[in-house]
Amino acid sequence: MNWSEETRRFLQEKLKRLKALKTLDDLLRNSELTEQDIEKMAVQLKKEAWQRHAGH
Repeated sequence: MNWSEETRRFLQEKLKRLKALKTLDDLLRNSELTEQDIEKMAVQLKKEAWQRHAGH
């Protein structure tokens, strides 16, 4: 196994994720959504996804 190549890939993937999180932070910086709002939306989305996949 080429450890330096594996390390390079790992670090590239971590950097890619960090950049994506930074972009999301920038997009949501002025958002007025609360944690509770997000939780409600997540519950609703999961419910709708379940209904879609269950064939209802």
